[in-house]
Amino acid sequence: MALPITLKPSHQPVRAYYLALAQLCEILARFFDYRESVNVDWERAVEEFRARVPELGKSVQELIHRARAGAVHASFVYEDPLKDAP
Repeated sequence: MALPITLKPSHQPVRAYYLALAQLCEILARFFDYRESVNVDWERAVEEFRARVPELGKSVQELIHRARAGAVHASFVYEDPLKDAP
């Protein structure tokens, strides 16, 4: 990147250089800090899901327990209609 440098005996070229450097740093910081709204929403959704995983796991465990208890009960009540079929 070429900077306009004058040959006057002053500090102007040095100031211009540091100003350009500061602007470059700001541009790079904005570039690397940029997040698309989709990514922000995705990251928020991941955090919310991570917080709910234990609750969901307990719910699934309870459903499996109920289903097993119901299946054991149903096996005693269920009569096979084809049991006596020829």
